Amino acid sequence: MGFTILNSETSIVPIMCGSDESAFEMARICYEHGAFVLPIVSPAVPDGRARLRCTITAAHTQAEVEQALTVLNIAGEKSGVLK
Repeated sequence: MGFTILNSETSIVPIMCGSDESAFEMARICYEHGAFVLPIVSPAVPDGRARLRCTITAAHTQAEVEQALTVLNIAGEKSGVLK
């Protein structure tokens, strides 16, 4: 999709958003579409390095993962994180 995920190889996948505002906007849009992600913003991370914290577990079905990816794509486009 074009997100920067910092080459994560764990069940926690960071989706880089840039600004705190973009992270909050993406999290809000995801929530409105049924997906819960946590925005991680300054001072927890440096300014300009805000991200979403997405966690995938073995309990998620393939359909749930695909739905989450669809929602993240919508949020990325609406928030301007994906251009």
